[in-house]
Amino acid sequence: MVNAVEVIINGARLLFGLIFVFFIPGYATMLAIFPKKDELSFAERIAFSGVISIVVVVLVAISIDIGFGAKTTPSNLFVSLLIFTILMITVWRVELVFINRKNEEGAE
Repeated sequence: MVNAVEVIINGARLLFGLIFVFFIPGYATMLAIFPKKDELSFAERIAFSGVISIVVVVLVAISIDIGFGAKTTPSNLFVSLLIFTILMITVWRVELVFINRKNEEGAE
């Protein structure tokens, strides 16, 4: 007999896992590539995020396996994607700081 709590927890894991694999790394990469909001529309960002996430996941999996010589396990992939996503968000924030400084200097 299936426990209802296990079904809910497994469903939540599946949902958040799919969002993390197919959306979050690509969206973070899109923010790093196009830091200004007016460069792409919201629909374009969402569409490109899905495509770029798939590319990022494949490249991270290949780099784990071939580059580092480690086995590609779900936990290794999760940690690597998390590090990549944090790196892309950091790049985006640094770009925004430089853009804001440039705009402030131009306004003076």
